[in-house]
Amino acid sequence: AAHGIADRFVAILGSPEEKPAHVRRVLAETGVAPADAVFVGDGRFDYDTARGEGIPFVFLAEMSEWDDARAIMDDGPSRDGVLYAETWADVLSLIAQATPKTT
Repeated sequence: AAHGIADRFVAILGSPEEKPAHVRRVLAETGVAPADAVFVGDGRFDYDTARGEGIPFVFLAEMSEWDDARAIMDDGPSRDGVLYAETWADVLSLIAQATPKTT
């Protein structure tokens, strides 16, 4: 709520439960295909979860303590589908750019 983004997402979830279980539950409940979802995260487990579930990943740098994130994501075989955002405003901008316009 502090970032004014809650209305832009179906679910905003933290870490109490296994992240892959969160992701699978949200996809099942919404009927959204993994390729049509987006996982915003700031850590290695977020990245690994998104990649493992076939979901495009947005790395949020401002909240991260993952120092070698860019090197790992740029160097890995699954760097496709990874976007970088410095701030939440950047996240919203990236999502807006990727969202098809309807008339």
